[in-house]
Amino acid sequence: MMNLITENTYFSPTLSIEIYNFYKYESKVFVADIYFKSMDNFTPVFAGGEFDGGYQTTSDMCEEYNAVLAINSDSATAVDYGIIVRYGEIYRDILAGDHMAMFDNGIFKTYPSRILVQSS
Repeated sequence: MMNLITENTYFSPTLSIEIYNFYKYESKVFVADIYFKSMDNFTPVFAGGEFDGGYQTTSDMCEEYNAVLAINSDSATAVDYGIIVRYGEIYRDILAGDHMAMFDNGIFKTYPSRILVQSS
């Protein structure tokens, strides 16, 4: 099977991405349905290559890592609050708002801040 690439889709034998966009609360929202055959298709990185490594655009990071899709998710260097854990290493543990975790099996789960506070 060859790779299929359109403006809003990418399909390969190991990766499938479909991107949808719409307006909600006067903002343009993008949603990506992503399916990978293996977690080897997923690479979390920090701007500048390390925690607190400075500022880097998502487009630049995508190009640097030869990514099909890049998602800006934690604003690690833009703010000084919010939990950040990568591969079991805690980089910051200051609660602020809701959080999302991605597990080894690729499942994403969100946690409202009130649940995190109750279980800490």
